[in-house]
Amino acid sequence: MKRAVAIALVILGVLLLETSSRGDAVDGDISVAEMAAYLQAWPAFERNCYRCHTGSGEESNRKAVEPLNMSRYPFTGRRGPIAGRAIRKVLDSVSGRRTMPKDDPDSLNADDLTLILKWADTFDAARIKKNKGAVP
Repeated sequence: MKRAVAIALVILGVLLLETSSRGDAVDGDISVAEMAAYLQAWPAFERNCYRCHTGSGEESNRKAVEPLNMSRYPFTGRRGPIAGRAIRKVLDSVSGRRTMPKDDPDSLNADDLTLILKWADTFDAARIKKNKGAVP
């Protein structure tokens, strides 16, 4: 257990250095489990989401960033507090009515989808724990 915590802290440190070098920020009030899930999903977010949902993305625009701004972690914007639920909805793997990425919803591969949905579950669980059982 101590080794797992140490590894998670090293990963968190690397993420903080990486994001600070890009000008991004990471909130310090994040559980190790949530940060680990975010770190695992980060490349998938970068491949599929950041080009529109960050202020510096090549296809960034106000319409994409206002609802969900992924320039920092945890995500901000109107849907930031419910980001897990919001992302799960647009990547709906149950009904097959995926609406993101906007330019090509079918371009999201199965591995990226798995990582993002795992992050969404962890994010939601952390929010419920923070809110003492209340769903945000």
